Amino acid sequence: MSGLYMKPMKEKRKASEIRISNALNRASQRLTLSEKRIISVVLKAIDRPLKEGEIFKSIVKPSDIIELSGISKTAAYTELKAAEEKLWKREISWSWTEFLEDGDLQRAKRRWIVGVDYFNSELTVYLNPLLNKHISQLKERFTVYELDKVGKFKSINTWRLYELLRQERTRGKLLISIDAFRLALDIDPEKYKQFYDLEKRVIRPALEELLQKNGQSIQFEKIKDGKNIKTLSFTFPTEQQLSLVSEVKTEQKSSKTAKPEKQNNPKVNAITRDDALSRFVGAQNMAKLSNQPIEKLVSEKELNAFKEYGLI
Repeated sequence: MSGLYMKPMKEKRKASEIRISNALNRASQRLTLSEKRIISVVLKAIDRPLKEGEIFKSIVKPSDIIELSGISKTAAYTELKAAEEKLWKREISWSWTEFLEDGDLQRAKRRWIVGVDYFNSELTVYLNPLLNKHISQLKERFTVYELDKVGKFKSINTWRLYELLRQERTRGKLLISIDAFRLALDIDPEKYKQFYDLEKRVIRPALEELLQKNGQSIQFEKIKDGKNIKTLSFTFPTEQQLSLVSEVKTEQKSSKTAKPEKQNNPKVNAITRDDALSRFVGAQNMAKLSNQPIEKLVSEKELNAFKEYGLI
């Protein structure tokens, strides 16, 4: 049944988490940076499974935009007022059959919203129910990230590249054709026709902002088919590797403040050869991506295990 559905049934997700289908992630979204902020605030507000045909609505306040992006109060008011007219016209478009589950469609279009109200400097946004399967109850083939990781970006290109990278969060490598890349970042076909310009104006600035704002080190490569560049490759730490580094840093911090133990049980503290090998491979990848020696990325216990098993 269509219409507004307000049953308060929670959906398990982090407070600042955004989840969208990979199909929506790779599509042409046609949003400016300010519009992306507004839509993302609405998507973050989804806290329950959406039924088929249900219209989800959410109120976006200037304080939401200020908290997310750090822009001034005046700028936040301006963004919301402008969105009343422009957001209504924004559409999503797909061009590939493999990204759709609606049948054998070569092209498909959806509008982001079906309604918008502006009152008292607040924006009430009504999402298009045709998008529900792309923004709710996602169990596979979805992209997830925390909104506070992207809210301070100054470029929509950086935000969109980050989303594409997050789609490959468990693999640590994004391979994407130039055509697909241009589509996802909404780069006009008549703009940056020479790859040199695309790299200089779009790719490199986005990579630099990711490094500055998120500390994310990414290896970028161009893959040729004959003489022409056809595919872009982005290699970065996986979620598992980032988690490993975080655990190591926490362990190192704790070891500095912890009192030395009087006794040490080697059986309890031992690292098996297989475990050491697995950790060593992960540490090698992280060292390569971060341009740091392995010694700075692992704990003393792990380093000793690497030496004991002849890995270094």
